[in-house]
Amino acid sequence: MANTVSANKAGIGRRLLRWLVNLIWFTALTLLVLLALYIGLGRQVMGNLHHFHDAIERELSAVVGQPVEITAIRGGWQGVDPVLNIHGLEIFTSDGEEVAGALGHVRIRIDSRVSAQRMRLVFREFALRDALLTLTQKEDGRIGIEGLWEPAEVLEVDPLPTAARSMTDFEELLAEWIDDLGRWLSEPAVEIQDARVGLAVEGEPLRYFDIPRMDMSFDDGVFQASGHLSGDEDEQVARFVLRGQHFFSGHFTGQAFVDLSSGRLFDALLRRYDWQNLSVDGVDADARGWF
Repeated sequence: MANTVSANKAGIGRRLLRWLVNLIWFTALTLLVLLALYIGLGRQVMGNLHHFHDAIERELSAVVGQPVEITAIRGGWQGVDPVLNIHGLEIFTSDGEEVAGALGHVRIRIDSRVSAQRMRLVFREFALRDALLTLTQKEDGRIGIEGLWEPAEVLEVDPLPTAARSMTDFEELLAEWIDDLGRWLSEPAVEIQDARVGLAVEGEPLRYFDIPRMDMSFDDGVFQASGHLSGDEDEQVARFVLRGQHFFSGHFTGQAFVDLSSGRLFDALLRRYDWQNLSVDGVDADARGWF
């Protein structure tokens, strides 16, 4: 009797083990089939992405709120992640007559694993080359992005100096962009090359600043970034190095190195600001340090 009970228990154990093994194999096989379908269909879609050129232009125009034109769109694949390459992207002013900003080449890699976890698109790599953007300053000192964003109108009852109001608006916009990046990026590798930023001050000649290279990446969860800014004649204006944590969450903790040499490049920008009968005629500042 005891032997029969033991044999029955052993038989149940073997059947349960066999069932678990079959379940594991079936689950693994199903996942492999789904992965193969995902990669196969993904390669097919990304390989034919150029057929959706006009539809992508319309969607981008709707998102930006201004006309967008793209020279070429190419799709690719890296590992299990789709890669999007956009060439010759131009954002026009609302009337569609002038170019407000341009991106020579944009490369975006989607993080498939994190996107599946968060149930929305999350980007792993972002590369940008040959970008052009122009900052503008109005007569009242407000700073905006030409053709893309203008700060709120200044109210006479506002007690803050014009410079403080303008910079507050710009900082709020920058904070929104960083917060949005935190939602859309997953420990990304960001690379910016040969970017050019124009500075348009009314009554002054347009001048440009170049960003030859700026990199941002994560190393074992630690955020690090570096880059530098140069003026019209390749003179170095600023360079920086950041290393720390919680950059995208809005409370960065870590170390920052800043090397600034303004020369007289920003005199025209500063002359429009005054407060309590005090104004700035020009600044020639040099600073270097770790924070």
